[in-house]
Amino acid sequence: MGVFKVGQTLSLFNKPPRVKRGRLLTWDEAKDSSLVFIGGPLAETPLRDVQMLRHFRFLQRSPDTSGAIANLHPAAGEQALYSVSTAYPEIHRKQSFTDYAIVALRPGLSGHHSILILAGITEFGTQGAAEFVKGGMLMNLSRAANARKFSTTHGNTQGLRMADDRFTSNADPLMYTYQNLPKGPARTEFIQRHFKSADDKNDFIRRKNVVEHYGGFEQ
Repeated sequence: MGVFKVGQTLSLFNKPPRVKRGRLLTWDEAKDSSLVFIGGPLAETPLRDVQMLRHFRFLQRSPDTSGAIANLHPAAGEQALYSVSTAYPEIHRKQSFTDYAIVALRPGLSGHHSILILAGITEFGTQGAAEFVKGGMLMNLSRAANARKFSTTHGNTQGLRMADDRFTSNADPLMYTYQNLPKGPARTEFIQRHFKSADDKNDFIRRKNVVEHYGGFEQ
């Protein structure tokens, strides 16, 4: 699912991806391309000896967890360990649980490329990371479209900052992933997967409606 989400996003920019299993990636390909790694640790890739994630480390599953991410240098307010406290594969039988993922953009192996890492503790975390990145790109496209529309409508940019502040104070990437889904079961499943409480769900819908009122989903 994460691969599908990333492929959709890159296609928006006329950059269809070339999909390959990590263990089949050659060093020359890694050196001469921009890369998106989707999934867990990079152990099966030619980059296994390159220090890609300097502040985090994936930990293996245990009898009581589906794995964890160790925060090697936690700042104030951060946890030292983020774990999925449900054994694998029991998570497939749970209605909801909390997963964690890393979204990291690193310089490529040459000065002309970049490496994006979308890695969850489980496949659900990886899917969430891909949805977040896709939503962020769609949000930036809409933000730019709103700025152009404002300038055209008003003939100048006076007041644009206030309008943009109103947009950014309510918008978030998940809204754009949600809005990009077909109405019906797909949106219902998305809400159930991302929000545990009715208050969180209602706040998300309220803010989404504010963004929609101001034309925030135009691109």
